[in-house]
Amino acid sequence: MLPRQGKQRLHTAHPRFQFLRGLLLTGISALAFISLQHMPVGAFTAIVMTVPLAAMIMAFWIATPLVAVAGCKPWEAVERSFDAAWRNWRALLVYGLLALLLGLIAVIPFGLGLIVLMPVLMLAGYTACADLFSLNSTPPSQPSTLEVNKVPTPDEDEADDRFGAS
Repeated sequence: MLPRQGKQRLHTAHPRFQFLRGLLLTGISALAFISLQHMPVGAFTAIVMTVPLAAMIMAFWIATPLVAVAGCKPWEAVERSFDAAWRNWRALLVYGLLALLLGLIAVIPFGLGLIVLMPVLMLAGYTACADLFSLNSTPPSQPSTLEVNKVPTPDEDEADDRFGAS
């Protein structure tokens, strides 16, 4: 990317934001060094690595079905997957905990349970994608106009009369 655009890629239109980023990085680094004095290195590493891992899980949770079935471009699918996971984080949390529990159970018989679990988790991911984006049987050659269907909260359920409540 740098050879194509040269040093212009490193130039910013808002230098105050670069200064703010520098201050944030310095503050976070100082807090990290302070926290290392009060907690074990293993616990610190686990906490620091959890955030990028959660972001990657959110980004790739349902990106594959979006590319394969809905015909989205890969980066667009990653963005939509992250957006859907962000809006429905409770469902993703329950799904992740259940998948973790089932994974632990599946490895008990020398990992043979994974032969059943992995396709089930793939189907669960596709089902989540189909539910969140209301996928239908349109061929991927047509442009996709996918919108995230947010799971309604109890307040929205009262205001929304689509379930036939009178």
